Amino acid sequence: MPFRLVSASAQPPAPSEPSPRSRRAPGSGRPRTGVAQSVRSRRAYALFPVLLTATVLITACGGEAGTAVPVAAGSDSSSATPEPGSASGGGAGSDGTYDKNRTVKLGLQVRVVNTYRAPKATDGTAIDVWAGSPATGGRRLATVAYGQVSPYFAPEVPDPMGQGVTGPAAPYTLSFYPAGATAESDELISQGEDAGPGQKLTFVVGPVDPTDTGARGGSVRVLADDIGSKPKPGGFTQVTLPKVPAGQAALLLDADALQGRAGLTGNSSGLTPSTTDGQCLRYFETDSSGMGYTGALHDMSSSSVDLFGGTQYLIYQVAPGSSVRVNQPKENQGIPAACGDRPVFGPFDSHLAAGQGKYAFLYGADLTSARVVVVPVG
Repeated sequence: MPFRLVSASAQPPAPSEPSPRSRRAPGSGRPRTGVAQSVRSRRAYALFPVLLTATVLITACGGEAGTAVPVAAGSDSSSATPEPGSASGGGAGSDGTYDKNRTVKLGLQVRVVNTYRAPKATDGTAIDVWAGSPATGGRRLATVAYGQVSPYFAPEVPDPMGQGVTGPAAPYTLSFYPAGATAESDELISQGEDAGPGQKLTFVVGPVDPTDTGARGGSVRVLADDIGSKPKPGGFTQVTLPKVPAGQAALLLDADALQGRAGLTGNSSGLTPSTTDGQCLRYFETDSSGMGYTGALHDMSSSSVDLFGGTQYLIYQVAPGSSVRVNQPKENQGIPAACGDRPVFGPFDSHLAAGQGKYAFLYGADLTSARVVVVPVG
């Protein structure tokens, strides 16, 4: 299933050009070794159509810490949503005058999850989402608090001459900054995509691995919530989550924001979820192409089992209304035995209903003090 994971060291594509956007299939991403002999290298999967914006913030002990209230686009953003090709932002429409802050909205929706934390910071920080940049012109589209998810909003592209866009698949770039930062050197990361009518995407902005001394800025992962009415070949042509069986639910578990932090380093970087009675949750198997799902669930007692953690995530089948724990297999320990151990995180209530899917992103200073932001999926 499609997703994109970009490190801060990559050069962001120019807004006026289609970005290279290499697509990583399950099994790609930064290499990690298995935790135990029964564990093979972790694979990356992708995610279900995310159509809701409510968020639950949960602490490691499983108690709710309140509803996340994302900070939406600033007061300089229009409350109306112009059709693609119409102008928004400062300045005149298409009279030929130049206005570096003029932008045009596109016919798709995106939202942003913020798990970013600077390598040596004591807490995370809010981030600003820009079309263009504060230094060269454009518009701030949203501000997203740490550990929260924004509502969906329409991406915009710089349009200083008021000419509009040439078609529904126009390329665009979102740039991410610490909230209030305006210098070009403050940019955490940028990510380019091609617009698609009716498309819905989730951008997950997180930290870089703090053990990588050469890394700077942030990372971003893009998940396909809805591919829209006219998916572009070579772009997002499948939603991320598999279809769930009747009477069941799906939960994507991701700990990318904790990679390289205490509790998730070296051979201790793999995690697996369990029920409150110590039974392993089973993840959805991919097909031979690595880009789709077979409909089968993996046998967690088999000789090879994947773990989530580091830059990799997995999608698990979950019984509606159940709570979820996160366990960490020890060296040379079988996965079923690990699921029966005391969890390293949780339990937390996923609030899943039958037929529903959700994202669950673990984040924080380290594994012992981690929190989770749970994002409903339609």
